[in-house]
Amino acid sequence: MTIRRLGIVLCVVGILAGIATEVVFAAEVGGKAPAFSAIDEAGKPVTLADFAGKPVLVNVWASWCAPCLQELPEMDKLAARLADTGAVVLAVSIDDKAENGKRMKTKLGLAHLRVAFDPGKTVPKAFGVDAMPSSFVIDGAGVIRHVNRGYQAGDVEKMEAVIRGLLKP
Repeated sequence: MTIRRLGIVLCVVGILAGIATEVVFAAEVGGKAPAFSAIDEAGKPVTLADFAGKPVLVNVWASWCAPCLQELPEMDKLAARLADTGAVVLAVSIDDKAENGKRMKTKLGLAHLRVAFDPGKTVPKAFGVDAMPSSFVIDGAGVIRHVNRGYQAGDVEKMEAVIRGLLKP
């Protein structure tokens, strides 16, 4: 087994250990995105409803997930490229302690990415996350337009293409 595959397996095992086995909703393309609430870096609630009318990429990650740490710098670059479009890139850390997510954001130098924290793991439960990282591109009406489970080179570019397609009039 390659190191990359081992990292993915460990991420999946870690997230499944931290999430109740009862998954009521599995987010899929064409379905309505579930409502959620996380805490932003200022300690204020951030919800999907805050971004109504805008394309949103919700990325679920954790500091202990090796593929997540590979993907986050690419997400940061994506957030910078989309900064003037109105689209939102929200990376939701599910670390048990928000400090771990904050420390990793600083360590990776994520300057453009909006990060929120969900130590109660309500976001992955709501979306039915079964792989780490997982990303969901949601249109302005709250419909899921793209789901990305795991991370491979080129994934972020695919998500960007979907988002840019949603931005066209």
